[in-house]
Amino acid sequence: MRAIGMKSLRCKHWLISILASLLCVGSVRAGSFLFDFNEDPATSGLMTITGAGSWYSYDGVGYATNYMDGFLKITYGTGQSTRIIFSDFDAGSA
Repeated sequence: MRAIGMKSLRCKHWLISILASLLCVGSVRAGSFLFDFNEDPATSGLMTITGAGSWYSYDGVGYATNYMDGFLKITYGTGQSTRIIFSDFDAGSA
């Protein structure tokens, strides 16, 4: 009789685990947005930059082919910090 009780308990734990997994899978969603940094991201209101970070409109990764390729410098590597706050891109829905 004890073996049957343990088997029943394992089935319940297994079933609860499956149900919890299904609930989590159904609720995981995220929005997406692309910043190319060729225009100041702060002017669009979609990103707020505070601290040592700043946006540059030139000398980005594509400088060889596009002089006006912008980039975001997060810190200068001297113990500074930057806070970047992203707005709600998709108005709360995914």
